[in-house]
Amino acid sequence: MALKHRVVQRVPVHRGDTQVTFDKASAALSDWLASRRGTPALPQTLGSELVPIGGDYTASHELAAIDGFQVQRWRIRIGDAPHTYDTRVTVALHPDREVGWLQYDIEASRDDSAFTAPKLTSVLTRHLESTTADSVGHFSEGLRVVRREGVGAFLDEVLNNPERTVTAFVTGSRSWTDSQDRAFERRFSALHGVATFWRLADDAIDEFNSLVQTGYQVYPGSVHVFQPNLDTEDLLDARRHWWYSAAEVSDTSEKGFWMRLHTQAMRSALHQPLPAALQIVNAELTKAQSSALTDLFSVESQERRRDAIARLRSSKDAGQESPRAVRTQIDPTSAPAAGSNTVSPPDNRAHDISGPAVPPTDIDSVRSLLDDAEALFGLGADGQSDLGGRLQAILWAALDQAAGALPSTEAARREVEEVLQHSVDLQAEVDELSTLLALADEAYAEAQGDLQAQRALADHQRRRADHVASELAKVSYASAEVEWDVPAANPDDPVNRHAPTTVDEFFAQLEALPAVHFTGNRKAAERIASAKLRSVILADAWTFACELELYARQWQQGVRGLRRYADEKSARITPSSFAHDESNDVKSNPKFSTPRTLPVPLSVDSSASVFMGAHFRLSQDNGKAMRMHVYDAADVNGKIYIGYIGEHLPSRLTT
Repeated sequence: MALKHRVVQRVPVHRGDTQVTFDKASAALSDWLASRRGTPALPQTLGSELVPIGGDYTASHELAAIDGFQVQRWRIRIGDAPHTYDTRVTVALHPDREVGWLQYDIEASRDDSAFTAPKLTSVLTRHLESTTADSVGHFSEGLRVVRREGVGAFLDEVLNNPERTVTAFVTGSRSWTDSQDRAFERRFSALHGVATFWRLADDAIDEFNSLVQTGYQVYPGSVHVFQPNLDTEDLLDARRHWWYSAAEVSDTSEKGFWMRLHTQAMRSALHQPLPAALQIVNAELTKAQSSALTDLFSVESQERRRDAIARLRSSKDAGQESPRAVRTQIDPTSAPAAGSNTVSPPDNRAHDISGPAVPPTDIDSVRSLLDDAEALFGLGADGQSDLGGRLQAILWAALDQAAGALPSTEAARREVEEVLQHSVDLQAEVDELSTLLALADEAYAEAQGDLQAQRALADHQRRRADHVASELAKVSYASAEVEWDVPAANPDDPVNRHAPTTVDEFFAQLEALPAVHFTGNRKAAERIASAKLRSVILADAWTFACELELYARQWQQGVRGLRRYADEKSARITPSSFAHDESNDVKSNPKFSTPRTLPVPLSVDSSASVFMGAHFRLSQDNGKAMRMHVYDAADVNGKIYIGYIGEHLPSRLTT
């Protein structure tokens, strides 16, 4: 099951009396259940096994003492597979401490994209007077308005606070209406414990934007997402910032918008490290459940059951040697003394009918139960037999059935162990997928940052071009009669050729570049022929190939190193189009580094292959990223080698 919601909060312990807090948690669950369909309710006594509590709900309750903490866990399961939601509320309190912990998790049996924040969060927060687990928990829940004089403290104590573990939403709306206030109060209560919400006052927006990097600036009407562990003064960190524009906020339904905010909050909440106390509690509870399940099918338990059945069978055989009349009778007017471990001897005396009268309905109820039991075990009903005889026959039938089931318990035990091992393996897979999700989030945020940077650069270039055009217009009259001595492009130089439009034409033109050689497999490049944007992709590849040729020509007297050339000399290689190397994750994993180890001449490397981490990012086609991997051997023989052109090679984000 997938974890969909997690809340970790601090809970006050009232005067060291832990039971008061446990009672409040139980009352919160009862209030929440009372509002659900089918009117489920927690019974007075509830054990560790799930039992029906009304509607489609089942519940269980566990108590434990772990490392000095008194722990109670309620589990409530809703619905049937594949629409099952498993709710776990764990309260861990230490009698000698003033603060305990609340952990509230919801797991779903399927990936439900329409999952909304549960209302139980606000109910628990209200009953337990709980606060967020991090150091900003002293801020009151609800909409917080930041004034101009409080912007500095807001940045230091909240957004840039390294101990913050919950997401902070910030809006810069200059026209916050009463209806938005009501909608906020109605919706935000479900995010208590996993997010905080702040509104910059009219006089605070400009002050806030002057103190943070451009990527972290807040726009009017938008809602910005500030995840934990950020630095608003770091230009690179601002690349992972995300926000909902004013248009998105206004065009999205109220319910849909808050679902999106809950998803953003859960990105960090689901991965927040649990406090040490809760880690110990969860580990011990899981261990206890696994041990109990394993012990049920252990060899020792099977031996005990076999011995018990053998003793009962021997007593049965001994009883069968006695006359039928000696069978023990059940006296409906009497009961064995409480706590007695002895069995009364057979009583052949006639019943004393002068004793207290037994209501006929009770005897009828017993007979009805016996009829049902006899039908269950396939026994023929004998109306003439006494109640004791009938009950004894049912007992032996049950024992015989249990004995017949014993041989299969060994296989069941093995299956349980396999299930437990499978659970461990699945958890490892979940951890790996969580890591991949985090990497994907970082890559997405980086791509967003690159896009914003490119937009800013394009805007800057546009303004610069407008300025240059204006200046040229001013001097156009004075320069009308001047003959400019501009050297014409050499038509015979291959770098001045038009961009190819087919793959074959690209390779034909590539052979005309003296310093650039292709050493890879053409099959990967031939896939570009079926791309819808093949002309754009080939134009990019040809542009970069020509830049490699120009780099090789100037290497002796100019800049050495592709990275320096791209940064200092080239006008057509931008930071977003060239990567001088792969990440450590790719280089250290043979699964990803091997496809990037590409052929070169023996004169370059004795193994006839090298790792080509430097690559150009070509235009995408229908979401498929295109790459061109190169190797700079200018210091060896003055050549540049292209080892691969085609779709993005394998990595954690593409496999």
